[in-house]
Amino acid sequence: MKTIGSRIKSLSLIIIISLMLVMALSQIYYVGVVIENSALKIVTMQSNVAKNIVTNWIQVKDRYLQTMAYEIQTQELYKDLDKMEAYLKNQVHNPIYSVENVNILAFTTYDNKLVNSIGWNPFGFDPIERIWFKEATTTHSYVSKPYTDVVTGERTLTFSYKITDDNGDAAGVLCIDVPASFIFNEIKELTNEDDGSYVFIINEAKEILVHYNDIYLEKDSYLTLEDVNANYDKILNSKELEVGKGITGTNKQVYSTHVKIPNTDWTIISNYPTKFVVDALYSESMKAFSIGLTTVFISMYFIRKLIKQYIKPLEGIVTVLENVKEGKLDLDTSQIPKNSYELAALVNSTETISYVLKNYIGEISRLLEAFAKGDFTVHANHEYIGDFKDIKYSMDNISLSLNHLLKEVTDASSEVENGAVHLANSAENLATVSQVQYNLIDEFKGNTEDIFISVSKSINEINITSNLVEQVNQQASSGKDVMDQMILAIHDIHRTTKEVSNVIQGIETISQEITILALNASIEAARAGEAGKGFNVVASNVRELATNSSKIVAQIHDLLKENLKSVEKGTDMVNLTSQALEEIIKSVEKTNKTAKNLAKNTSNQKNLIDKLSKGAQELSDGIKGNTEVSKNNLSVSEELAVHSEGLKSQLQKFIIK
Repeated sequence: MKTIGSRIKSLSLIIIISLMLVMALSQIYYVGVVIENSALKIVTMQSNVAKNIVTNWIQVKDRYLQTMAYEIQTQELYKDLDKMEAYLKNQVHNPIYSVENVNILAFTTYDNKLVNSIGWNPFGFDPIERIWFKEATTTHSYVSKPYTDVVTGERTLTFSYKITDDNGDAAGVLCIDVPASFIFNEIKELTNEDDGSYVFIINEAKEILVHYNDIYLEKDSYLTLEDVNANYDKILNSKELEVGKGITGTNKQVYSTHVKIPNTDWTIISNYPTKFVVDALYSESMKAFSIGLTTVFISMYFIRKLIKQYIKPLEGIVTVLENVKEGKLDLDTSQIPKNSYELAALVNSTETISYVLKNYIGEISRLLEAFAKGDFTVHANHEYIGDFKDIKYSMDNISLSLNHLLKEVTDASSEVENGAVHLANSAENLATVSQVQYNLIDEFKGNTEDIFISVSKSINEINITSNLVEQVNQQASSGKDVMDQMILAIHDIHRTTKEVSNVIQGIETISQEITILALNASIEAARAGEAGKGFNVVASNVRELATNSSKIVAQIHDLLKENLKSVEKGTDMVNLTSQALEEIIKSVEKTNKTAKNLAKNTSNQKNLIDKLSKGAQELSDGIKGNTEVSKNNLSVSEELAVHSEGLKSQLQKFIIK
């Protein structure tokens, strides 16, 4: 059978592992949700930031172009190309020209005439066949795809705007070439190498126009998403800023979303690798596992220490009580530590059992020894408690009964002696006196036989009582063992409940700290303004979760308090029951020993009474012979006197009241 210590270890280990597993899984799930939501926020935020940067930059260039177009239309410069060329060249000296970082200003008529700000007129250049001319004619304004400029060798964008006359008819197309380095630099700035997030730009044909990685950009052509084996079909077919999962050209899965740039066919795609979310979850899982494993080891260390300090002493008490069961009353409890109220009470009770039993047995031995020596005047001096009072009552009854019996025998002996004297003095009355003596002796014999039968029955009843007391003792001992185990189990429940309460208090402290951290995050997000709105939402959710956790922990803490009160009440009731069983066991053991000693003494008395009965029979036969042989009356009377004297001498050995 397992010891209480091993059961406590097993149960505690199961409870601790279960709690740590639940807490770890909850933490991992929560962290996973937070990390994934953060990833989605990052993807959405990068899309909006990129959209705002590119849109604002395009709008600035477009307004600059529209301003010049308005001046050209107002001054009707499109009617005189020389004036138009002079105007364009003059714009080179305009500070705005440098601010907007314009490479060239050009105006093209529908009859394929070109004037520009730098006097550039390459042979065979046909501007009306250019995409920027055709699109501006159709859409009024147009932004080209980034391309490599043949003059500067830089990636360049062309902005074109249709010029109309007073009648609203097309007069030509005004265009500017500006370096696309700003957009490329901003896209690279939005690339985060730490978490792998980045953005890039495509057009309706899914051609990659702007990318932070040059391997996706070619000088004379454009790579499509299909060319690089990237798959963003679900993303592009969904609503703007709706986050989904896509596949990059390196076959990596990413969280992705898209947003369109107004007045263009450009689309910004923002990516965040799912690998970082998975890695973060794995890292969090390892942390949770390490913390859980460390907690289990630390908990088991303290549990073993508690068992050694509070449970091991109980084994010493069990060993001492085993000695009591074997009849050894000299109990040594000096090696058992009294390091708690319960252990001190248990050790003191064991010492009290030893002391009381030794005193009772010592006094019973003294009384029986006095009875054996014929002294029936002794009495029990100790105060007997509980069921032990019956033993004192029985011993007193034995003394009184034997006193009464011996007194009657002594009186009868005196009468016999007197009769013998009368026979010696008066032979004439011998027959009559002998007859009287015969009758008296016969009556004495009958009384002696009745006493013998009564004592025999008493011995049988005492033996039956002893057997019943032995059975009661065994059952009480079994009940005491069960009660001891119940006490230990209740103490274990009480201790475990306190430990769970301590763990719950720790969780409540963590929830309060999370609430404070969430509040600080909200303050910092508010300081960040528009850019911190996303973090403000996350902080609010975390703070709300921490508040709910604190409420739940408070409810659990209240339930644990009620549980502790119930356990303490149960402990008090079980302790009272255990004490009652201990008193019953003590009383039964004392009664059993007293009954055995009483049976032994009664058996001795039976033998003495049997001898007395036989002596009476012999005396009766003698008196009868005296009656029948009156001639020998004198000699018989002398013999009777001798026997009477011997009986008196024997009775004088007994001390009675």
